[in-house]
Amino acid sequence: MSCTGVGGNGQPVKAIHHKRASRNNVVVTHPGYEPPRVMLTLVAFQAPSGIYGVPFHVVLDACCIVAKNREGTLREENSATDISIENTATPILLPGFYTYHVLEGERQYPICTSFNAWSPPRQVPPHWNFPAMGVAADAAEYTSASSDISTKVKMLDGQCALTGHVSRLQNTHLVPVAEIAWWQYREMSLLTHNLLGPDSLPNCLALRADLCGPGMDQGHFVFAPYDGDAVCVCLTPVLADFAMEYHLRALPIPSRIHPMNVYVRFAWGLFKATKLTLDNYARMSSSVTVQEPDLSPFASVKRKRARSDVDGGGHNLGQEQSDADQDRDRNTAASSSAGAIEAPLDLNIWNYDNIKIAEESEAELHRRHLAPYEEEAGMYAGYSKAIRLKLDYMQKHPEVSAVNNARVGRKWEFDDEQAV
Repeated sequence: MSCTGVGGNGQPVKAIHHKRASRNNVVVTHPGYEPPRVMLTLVAFQAPSGIYGVPFHVVLDACCIVAKNREGTLREENSATDISIENTATPILLPGFYTYHVLEGERQYPICTSFNAWSPPRQVPPHWNFPAMGVAADAAEYTSASSDISTKVKMLDGQCALTGHVSRLQNTHLVPVAEIAWWQYREMSLLTHNLLGPDSLPNCLALRADLCGPGMDQGHFVFAPYDGDAVCVCLTPVLADFAMEYHLRALPIPSRIHPMNVYVRFAWGLFKATKLTLDNYARMSSSVTVQEPDLSPFASVKRKRARSDVDGGGHNLGQEQSDADQDRDRNTAASSSAGAIEAPLDLNIWNYDNIKIAEESEAELHRRHLAPYEEEAGMYAGYSKAIRLKLDYMQKHPEVSAVNNARVGRKWEFDDEQAV
């Protein structure tokens, strides 16, 4: 008999039965190839009901993200019938093989095999848009300079969002600060109405220190909606003892958090946890994949900020940088630093679709006063017209693109000697 410890009467204490991973996985394959190619492998943990599997909507969300935000349905492999969950309140997908079919019917739909290749949707899926997932409330109230973000987050939250522990707290960025180039390229400031970037309060919450770098930043768990709550979803079996206690446990996400940031972290963790599977998919001949964009023109903004994040006493304000941030720093430095310095910077940062998004956001500014965080970010009524004017000018004067190391800077970018 399994036992742990000794009771007060000298008798062995029975081991507590916890949730654990099964030896089987939920494996999702792409039906556009023969045989179908594995595109996702998700660990089947024990749900509160005692059933081993993965929440159905977590699997659907993961498939949608990898399929470049194309909604679809799941079928058991070799079946022509979509899986129906109409009469199930909290459906769990059992271990086994499944195929993901996009609603448009395209068989060889392209796959995003990395986070950089993925672009966030304009809005989070409807089942992610409820108060438990964050509401980005009172953004002006939660404005704070980057120098005291960590202190502010720990003061506001007071405890680990997941465990409730009050010691060893660490500020955790949902979208890692190291992804600033991706943030800028994907126009996350417009999608989240937060022009301060990822190092800001709507993107930060407090977690126990050991759950940050060694945990969430390795893709071992993410947050997602389940049964009307925001819950922790474990994606790998590495932290088995953690998963036993916290898999599918509800957590209070602070109201200041924007749900898009939670959704992006879900995607980021998914790509991290399934990297081997997706890398193998990309290596297979004739696989149709989404190409990664060149983020090097945006890397200089991040490096400029890193040089300036030192306080008057010479202390590094980013000393709590997570493992995810450090890994991305090394990758960025190795792959794109030379190109960002020597190659001409991209003048076409904005396109007319982006401007339409900016105009929609700006329309609110004509009906109210600027909030403090908007003033700090350099927003003003009419900024989209200025951007449109710049883009029109560039199209009429293509010779501007011949200027090396120059580009049109955006209002909320950090000062950079290369911006004009």
